[in-house]
Amino acid sequence: HSGMTASPDEFVMLCEARDSAEAALLRASLESRGIPTFVHGEFTHNVFGSFHGAAMRPRVFVPRKALLPALTLAAELIPDLRPWLEELSARSG
Repeated sequence: HSGMTASPDEFVMLCEARDSAEAALLRASLESRGIPTFVHGEFTHNVFGSFHGAAMRPRVFVPRKALLPALTLAAELIPDLRPWLEELSARSG
């Protein structure tokens, strides 16, 4: 894909959730605000448990164009995301 520009509709990773419950919370919150969400590995954590599932935590994806508003909302729910929000906000201008 060298030389191609990223589409604003392309899905990018927002964050890794601690478990499937946190992923479900994020998805519900984002989708209720009109932000499409895809969760990769949502059920892996449930199948393998917190020990083995830690290596396969659910990853939450949103469209590139919605990354900043999605991260703003996610940081309200998951305080650990605040430093990334501050960095992304600073880079966005």
